[in-house]
Amino acid sequence: MAILEGMASSLPLIATPVGDVSTVIHDGRTGVIVPPENAALLASAIVTLLRNPAQRERLGAAARKLIEDEFSAERMTGDYLRVYEEAVSRGTKK
Repeated sequence: MAILEGMASSLPLIATPVGDVSTVIHDGRTGVIVPPENAALLASAIVTLLRNPAQRERLGAAARKLIEDEFSAERMTGDYLRVYEEAVSRGTKK
């Protein structure tokens, strides 16, 4: 949730590709992905973003747009409703 909240706040994120991180942080488009356990690349990515406000803004805006498009309350509500409707319809087809 912290990643999604950061993206919703238009923050450029730097993360490692563990779990489902790569489903929302797309390297160079909505954030920066660095390999796990590579402190040098992590530090380099942090310095790069610190020195490049235009890149920070571009990544943050793209991250926010992804959240609005894919994770808005309206979208999530609709997705949950479809899942429930499918479950109910399967239960009545005995």
